[in-house]
Parts: sequence; structure tokens; C-alpha cells
Amino acid sequence: MEDYRFGGHIIINADTTELDLYGIFGQTPIIYTDPPWNDYWVTRFSEGKHKSFIDLITNMAIQFKKFSSIMYIEMGRANIDTFLEIMDYNKATMLNLWKLPYKTSYSYLYRGYFNGKHEALQKELPSGKGDEPIIELLDQDIKTSLWEQPSTILDPFIGVDGRTLFMAEKLGIKCRGVEISPLKVKKLIDKYYRIYGK
Repeated sequence: MEDYRFGGHIIINADTTELDLYGIFGQTPIIYTDPPWNDYWVTRFSEGKHKSFIDLITNMAIQFKKFSSIMYIEMGRANIDTFLEIMDYNKATMLNLWKLPYKTSYSYLYRGYFNGKHEALQKELPSGKGDEPIIELLDQDIKTSLWEQPSTILDPFIGVDGRTLFMAEKLGIKCRGVEISPLKVKKLIDKYYRIYGK
């Protein structure tokens, strides 16, 4: 495991399924992630380790139930029932779960709380283009969360596009991310430096 620190952000190069996310990052107000569901159907690209879709969801349920966070997760409708069933079985049930249209007709942003009693969340996705509606929603949730500023956002599968990292930058908060591919980590950090400088 290797960590990279830049601009107040931290990206860890490691396999998320082999980490204790709560032990590493502690309590996090917001978790936003787009897990690589398809990668796990066939094989994980690290050391040829095979992990099934069920293995991935079960691991995430066990990991996430340690947090008391607002959770955003991108997922197609084909996977959500299995995800919620395993979450409930592992007592990591989300409260106030709402499905928000996102990207295309088959891709949704599921949003809710893990553990604890919180104020109600807005049910509508703000209007706008690109990531602006998500950024606005994140901003509202961060401002009404139980944690004081400055805040942080955790993405256990941050990938190379860096959506969570760049949304955090726009919100003026700190990003914590994990990515298994060292090449993707390098590309993401290079992209950050190209945009914001060193």
C-alpha cells in the first residue's frame, strides 16, 4: 500500500477489498463512489485475483456499516436489489434511500444514510449539466451534516476520471480515495497537476 498526498488530498494505491477503510480514514461525512462492478464479474486486475460481484458487495456492506455517512453510489437498476439485500443482511441498511436519475436511463445515483438518525435529505436532483447538479447536492448535504467544516469525501474506487477528486476541489473540501491500479493513480495525479498546478 502506498499513499499520495497533494493539495490536501490523499489517494491510496491498494485493493479496497483488502483494506479497513474506517481504520484508515476514520469517520467521513460523505462517501461517493462508482464501484467497478463489471471488473468483479470476470477477474480483478491485480495479481489475477478472482472476486465475484457478490464478494464485492458483501465486502462493501461490511466496510460501509462502520460509517455513519451520507452515501452516494452509482449503480444500474440490474444490481440494486442484490446490493440492498446484502446490505440489509449485513445490518448496513441505508435510511432515506432515493434513486436519482443520472447519466442514462439505466444508470442511477442512489443516496441515503448509513447508521444513526439524521435529518431528511432532499429527494430531487438539482437541475443542471454535467456534475453541477451532484456538486450542488453534495454542497447542501455537507452544510447540513453532523460534522464541522472543513469536511472530507471518501471514494473507495476513485478510478482515473477523478470525478470525486475534482468535485471535492470545487467544493473546497478534502478528498480521500483508493485505487488498485498504480497507472490510474499516476494518471489521476498528473491530470490534477495539469489543471491546478503543483
